[in-house]
Amino acid sequence: MKVYLDTATEDFFVALFDDNYSLIDKIHLENYRKKVSLIPEQFSELLNRNSLSVTQIDQFITNVGPGFFTGVRSGMVFFRTISMQLNKIFSTISTFEILYEQNNKLDVIFLDAQGDKLYKFDSKSYGQKNIKELIEVVNKDENIKISKINFEHISKNFQNYQKYFNNQKPLKQEVLYIKKPQIGVKK
Repeated sequence: MKVYLDTATEDFFVALFDDNYSLIDKIHLENYRKKVSLIPEQFSELLNRNSLSVTQIDQFITNVGPGFFTGVRSGMVFFRTISMQLNKIFSTISTFEILYEQNNKLDVIFLDAQGDKLYKFDSKSYGQKNIKELIEVVNKDENIKISKINFEHISKNFQNYQKYFNNQKPLKQEVLYIKKPQIGVKK
């Protein structure tokens, strides 16, 4: 069994997959900005609904951003801690790897970076450089189409995403910070 958690963007998503990456169950809550308390609650709900214990999960996968600072950090710490305690596989994937899989015909992908900014991803160069080198922060422009993660696509095609998984040792993995977080009131 595998569990995928995504708290990087405005939605909350946690899904349970079998060993062949086929969906068993999912919880998708749209437009939830404050997700920290949802992580343990909804993860437990998913396990309970499927009569599973956490020890039956073999792989914990999470999105490491870029995205909402607290969501990304909380999701990573939660799954990394569990995987290390249980000696299970911990894998990560970035928001832009997900969007690349869903929009691989686009040369450039834009993602909301909050604070009137966008992340601009040079997708045509993906695989040729370190992913951080392909992302820049630009000013928001109303004429730019902003991409969003299609969680239904993830649910139905999760096996397509495994090629992007970073399976390094848990403590070697990091969240993908591109810009400094906005702490407190916007100035």
